[in-house]
Amino acid sequence: MLFWKNLSARTLIVLINQISILIAIPIVASRIGIENFGLLSVAMIFFQVAFMLTEWGFGVPAIKESHEAKGKKTLGLMFIEVNLIKGFILFFLIITLILIQKINLSFFDNHALFYGLIFAIIAAAFNPLWYFQAIEQPEKLVLPSIIGRALYLSIIFFLVLGSDSMHWVLTAQGFSYALTVAWSLYFVVPFLKNTPKLKLNNVKKRFVNTTPFFLSGAIMGQFHSIWGLFLIAVAGPIEIAIFNLADQALRAGSAFTNILPEVLLVSHLNEGEEANNSSRIKLAIFTVIVLSIIGLFLTKLMITLFIGDSYLIAANVIQVTIIIWLFLAIIKLLGYPLLGIRFGLDRVNKINYIFAIMNFVGIPVWLYFGNLTSIGLAYFVLTICLIYLAIQVFLIKSDLATKFLKV
Repeated sequence: MLFWKNLSARTLIVLINQISILIAIPIVASRIGIENFGLLSVAMIFFQVAFMLTEWGFGVPAIKESHEAKGKKTLGLMFIEVNLIKGFILFFLIITLILIQKINLSFFDNHALFYGLIFAIIAAAFNPLWYFQAIEQPEKLVLPSIIGRALYLSIIFFLVLGSDSMHWVLTAQGFSYALTVAWSLYFVVPFLKNTPKLKLNNVKKRFVNTTPFFLSGAIMGQFHSIWGLFLIAVAGPIEIAIFNLADQALRAGSAFTNILPEVLLVSHLNEGEEANNSSRIKLAIFTVIVLSIIGLFLTKLMITLFIGDSYLIAANVIQVTIIIWLFLAIIKLLGYPLLGIRFGLDRVNKINYIFAIMNFVGIPVWLYFGNLTSIGLAYFVLTICLIYLAIQVFLIKSDLATKFLKV
């Protein structure tokens, strides 16, 4: 029962956020045109990369730490330490963005858009969903999510009327996150009373210990936006607009599939060996296969209905990206919920490092040899995901996995 409660609350929050974005994107794209949408997409890609960095790898370790915690004081200290690290990461991010803006790169000529980006990054950096998932109370964020996303859509619908007002898209995103952060403090404050003394060595240790989860988990969930940063350097605004539409489709799907591994892990910790994760994983894989097939058939129709025929040039890229999403969903479901329970979370990171390395090596290879367009990038990323999925399945099915993970 707790499994379905956590899944339903977390899923509802994800659906609220992603549905609001899927509603907003067609409105914005149709009102500002594809070239201006490309410029907005640059800022949106920077936002997603910054969000990835501030989320770091706190989610999965927090679930385990919360399960082992002996009282509210321990949970309160965890909240303080994590947000202190987020603050440090945020500081360096803001400095980096200001330096980029001072170089006078063309995509930051729009100062209002730049300041909207900064505001959105700051507000989203302290997104508390990781904490409420760890303490198994994500349902407390459902109402602020609804209110925040209603505000987000209202701002976009009434204020984004053309290219000169597109900065409101990211500003609205910032207001939505800021509302959720402020709301969450009411529930978090009791955990912060009489917490143990903060020790910087412990903060440093937490950062080091969560880094492997960032490299294996966060990058796996957000790596597509990193590829987008390099596309910005070599392609024009229309190609970036196409990439961003595909990235939003990937993000909408991944937002749901990303929560499944965490919820499955929570259920195992609470139910022990009684948790039938194997059956749940099989059901989840079947579901994502069905959803991906539906998405492939409906792509062109959805573009025509909600954005306009001028954006049909993005259809092929979106369809390839849907297949990427399918592979990623299966990869994640075979990761922490299956191999993590069998061999331990830290050892599973060893396998996920392979994926991170493949992407870090793949980016310069694509830049040198590849087709430097959104469709060329999509096929290159698809190939990496397919190879990695094959490696993961091989390790699961062979004795090599046991030897490799138990080293």
